[in-house]
Amino acid sequence: MTTVEVRHVGPAELLGLAADVRAVYAAAFGRPPWSEPDHTADTYLVRLRRDVARPGFTAAAALHADGRLIGFATGWTTPEPFPSDRCYPNALDSLGDLGARELLCGAREIDELAVHPDHLGRGVGAALLER
Repeated sequence: MTTVEVRHVGPAELLGLAADVRAVYAAAFGRPPWSEPDHTADTYLVRLRRDVARPGFTAAAALHADGRLIGFATGWTTPEPFPSDRCYPNALDSLGDLGARELLCGAREIDELAVHPDHLGRGVGAALLER
């Protein structure tokens, strides 16, 4: 891996990097297999501003030696009662009510993990998950 610093960042610091987060998100998810249109990066920033208030929210940033953000990861503690929005119904269908509560409620949930395509295959994503 090139010289990269991966560190925990708080909500205010992450939001302060919003333009860089947007750029990494757009680069990471704007190509196959996701091929998301560019405006979804703006939608992500709107969601991120809400998500930082979730109980147990945590984030990590991967910074190149020159200070550029090249990746980020966000997550939080899965609440109880088990949520019914976003992709949670899929987990509920697979695990059942008891399984979802026992396995997921109170556990760390990774929401987003994005690495700029120029830095794929160098361990940045693994380092973000570890942090």
